[in-house]
Amino acid sequence: MSNILVVCTANQCRSPLAASMLRRALAQRGIEHTVLSGGIIEGGEPSPEMLVEVGLRHGIDLRQHRSRQLTPELLAGADLVLCMTRLHVRDVSVLNPVAWPVTFTVLEFIRRTEELGSAVSALPLADRVAMAHEGRTPGGLLAAGSSEDIADPMGKGFEAFVTLGETLEVEVEAVAELL
Repeated sequence: MSNILVVCTANQCRSPLAASMLRRALAQRGIEHTVLSGGIIEGGEPSPEMLVEVGLRHGIDLRQHRSRQLTPELLAGADLVLCMTRLHVRDVSVLNPVAWPVTFTVLEFIRRTEELGSAVSALPLADRVAMAHEGRTPGGLLAAGSSEDIADPMGKGFEAFVTLGETLEVEVEAVAELL
């Protein structure tokens, strides 16, 4: 069993919803991994009502969620760190430089793992993550453009939260298929 950590800025919207969806998708496939979430900034806050409503539409109840700030210890236990944006990858790598080889944006992890082909699906997760990391550079990731990012709905209308839920549902299913 591996430890997967999902990261966003505040751990109020994107990462708790994605982590909950990933736990469900893995359980449906009979795959046992621990999936946690955390944020770059100080924790202790609930998810906003608009996200809670969107979560419920997707069968996820985040009413009891309270945000958690990343710590070096939390990162040290992660076999795979899935971030919402390239800047989160940078922040995670600064907080714990040893985490760089296992830290990807969700979309980058999907892209790089799919490029490896189906032959690697039988390999342990650690091997697949190491292969997906081969050839990556911090500069290359930051130059990749915003197409590797999942947008933050905070400060936007309800439709931004609906779009987030729909996006995460698709992308989390893709991650689960690759695990």
